[in-house]
Amino acid sequence: MRFYWIDVARLFFAFLVVTVHVPLLGGGIIHPIACLAVPFFYVTTGFFVWHDDELKFNTQLRKSFKNYVSLYGVYFLAISAICWCLKLIYHNEFDFSVGNLLDLFWTYGNSSLVDAVDVNGRHFGISTLWFLYGGILSIGILFVCRRHLFKHWFKFLIIFIWVAYAVINTERQTVYLPRTIGASLPYLYAGIMLRRGLNSIDISKPKLLLILVLLVICLYVEEYLFHPIGYARVMLLPTIIVLFYALTKLKGGSFIKKIPIRTSFDIYVWHRFLYIVSSGILGLYLYKLDSILIYFIIFICSLFIRRLLHDKSNKTNVLCKQI
Repeated sequence: MRFYWIDVARLFFAFLVVTVHVPLLGGGIIHPIACLAVPFFYVTTGFFVWHDDELKFNTQLRKSFKNYVSLYGVYFLAISAICWCLKLIYHNEFDFSVGNLLDLFWTYGNSSLVDAVDVNGRHFGISTLWFLYGGILSIGILFVCRRHLFKHWFKFLIIFIWVAYAVINTERQTVYLPRTIGASLPYLYAGIMLRRGLNSIDISKPKLLLILVLLVICLYVEEYLFHPIGYARVMLLPTIIVLFYALTKLKGGSFIKKIPIRTSFDIYVWHRFLYIVSSGILGLYLYKLDSILIYFIIFICSLFIRRLLHDKSNKTNVLCKQI
């Protein structure tokens, strides 16, 4: 079964990810909503990984793990190469310190070594790949603990990680509970639990809308009262669960099947690099509408390239059958 409105939401949240890193007029107003974007992608993974059959569930976990590893490997090499070329061109320093390596492979899933670039006197970030690295770690944990996922102690562990990560709200979100796990594992698990119990949940649309509105209000209250850093927010998890459940109950949206959904992934990966090119290298000033322009440029390019590759693949398959 395909949930078309989840696919629509992928493209919407891909735009919100862009607004986090690229200027948008009034972007601060939607920032609490934009923080739902990465959790949404994790919940989506968990939702579609789950299967009632244990063997199929294990297979899906392995497949998802391999997908995350392969995507991270390819894009990490590509983004790092681009980052280092820019560092060389613009005479940036390379910091191979232990702290940077710890940030990259534990605390954040990212570091200035493969992310920070100074171009024409301005500081930019280029990498957004921490979410793939976080997915690798958290899916690995789920696979190792697959026989205990629905036991009380594991549920308590997930709740503890969710709350503790939000409470540990410092500038360097502590090595003991890194972003790579604290901002990924609870959401992956929530997606699995939501799919597992989807048919047993029955909430009327008016009640669902009221709950969602209240949670969004709480999300903004948390933002303006406590000034949380990054994804260290208590209200992200309940809000994204209710929103995701609401999307599964919506009808229609089949128009989205004409669009390759992986365009949302391309937008997520490449938007910061395109912003460096447009603003840092070319010096374009777009009146704080950069997010909109960059989103549509990547969307159109991704749509064209992926359809082209798809058509070539189909032609190759036809030729193979004829041989």
